[in-house]
Amino acid sequence: MKKIFCIKKWNIGFIVIALVVLPSTKNFSNKQGVNWITFEQAVQFSQSKPKKVLIDVYTDWCGWCKRMDKTTYEDPSVVNYINKHFYAVKLNAESSKQITYNGKQMTEQNLSGQVFGVSGYPCTVYLDEKLRVLSPVPGYQDVAMFNKINRFFAENYHQKMSLDDFFRTVQ
Repeated sequence: MKKIFCIKKWNIGFIVIALVVLPSTKNFSNKQGVNWITFEQAVQFSQSKPKKVLIDVYTDWCGWCKRMDKTTYEDPSVVNYINKHFYAVKLNAESSKQITYNGKQMTEQNLSGQVFGVSGYPCTVYLDEKLRVLSPVPGYQDVAMFNKINRFFAENYHQKMSLDDFFRTVQ
């Protein structure tokens, strides 16, 4: 009889532990990320609530693009800053998907190459609140560098100085 009692006691303890631990495990794995939206949504949202646009121009085969997705774009400081200051868009530089930019129909491929001037990947393109191109910034960016570049555009330092001057003078 003692053995049965101990087993039942252990089962009850297990059930109590499972009820306490499992809900918090679920919340832990449900982390927040960058609020990626489509280019069309960014255009629409900018009309009612103007905000700069950050565009991650990528290709499916780009290893550095995938690395940036897994490292830089998952860092909480990057996620929070982008979500607060930008509309974030992912744009496939090889896609034939049709979109409208400044009243003209074109593919994502044409927008990235011909309008934004992107020729290498990854590349981050920044647009102002009126959807005008501020600058493409080519290459993989680690967290520290990306946070600085995002701040340069979000806080309008680009209107006062070059990116190089910003890196030298602003911390």
